[in-house]
Amino acid sequence: MATTLAEAQQEGGRDARVLSVVDRDLRTRPFSAPFHTLAAGIDEYVLKESSFGAPVSVLRDAAPGRLLKKIPPHALVHLHGYNGAISLDELRLLGENHHIVWTLHDMNPFTGGCHYSLGCTSFVSDCSGCPAVKPAFRATITRQHQKKLEAFAALASLSLVAPSDWLASQVLRSSIFSERSVAVIRNPFSFAFSKQVENRARARRFEKEDSLTVGVIAADLSDPVKNVAEAVRAFQTARNSHPHATLLLAGARGGEHRGEGLRFLGKLSARNLIEFYSRCDAIIISSLAENAPLVIAEAASQGCVVIARATGGMPELIEELGSGFTYNTPQGLEHLLESFVPPGPSARHSLSRKAQMIFGPSAVAKQYDEIYGA
Repeated sequence: MATTLAEAQQEGGRDARVLSVVDRDLRTRPFSAPFHTLAAGIDEYVLKESSFGAPVSVLRDAAPGRLLKKIPPHALVHLHGYNGAISLDELRLLGENHHIVWTLHDMNPFTGGCHYSLGCTSFVSDCSGCPAVKPAFRATITRQHQKKLEAFAALASLSLVAPSDWLASQVLRSSIFSERSVAVIRNPFSFAFSKQVENRARARRFEKEDSLTVGVIAADLSDPVKNVAEAVRAFQTARNSHPHATLLLAGARGGEHRGEGLRFLGKLSARNLIEFYSRCDAIIISSLAENAPLVIAEAASQGCVVIARATGGMPELIEELGSGFTYNTPQGLEHLLESFVPPGPSARHSLSRKAQMIFGPSAVAKQYDEIYGA
């Protein structure tokens, strides 16, 4: 998202640069940031309570910064995450001479460690009794929460942005940011999705009643937070109504989901992602915790309908698009798939145009221009 926004800003004449300490993702490139990788492993397998369904960043939050010296004096700083990039002390120092615009992508900046609280409300106070970590580390979470509160309170020139109304509401409930205001600006899809790609092979299939193609995509199909098993079970049930339906699974791992009608595509490049969305009539997002996933924007850009669990900011994105469905239970997903009618070319084109208006990089960059000038 940061790279896409910077590209759009460069097209608009701004001198925008992206600074990062992690090359792609740590699963595929663990040695691109070895300390970060080690800290992530300790957070996941030592500190976190195994029954907690969302990731935590505790040691990663305390990681030493690596980017402060690379930031030009008095530059406007657009922050997307600070873990391993800038320490809390450095962030406080940075705020003395820089206007900081911070786009929050999950709950971690205003909790003691978790990225999604999964119903826990202790971030409203001091994160005491944190259920995300083992009992021995709960005092650490409370101390980390207090450190964030003090560091972020010292940032006089700070503008907060959230990509969903849901996350903005959580920000304002938190004890760390409750006195701040938050603007809502959607995350942009990359420029590769800025033009709808015609798929003639798909267009010829719209006449067939049994041509339903459904997709699921995740960086890690075995990630319990992504809850892919729920989507697979619902699809298998829906095959009673769509006996020749296909479920395409894109992402790493996921071998435990093998079954009739399923096809595994592995990790996809940007070009192949466009083809993937073009082939699918619908995308299922069954995640237990999400904010404003780019999958919704990317799928809609290719005219693909989204069926999402009513979690986080996903319902509001679907409502704004005016197309798609949400569900609350596995049975609700099964019903949606059983009664689903693939959209025709006209409906797909209309959805694609709406997505370009909401999530197009240039449109989003213009909204940020207003924040930068504030």
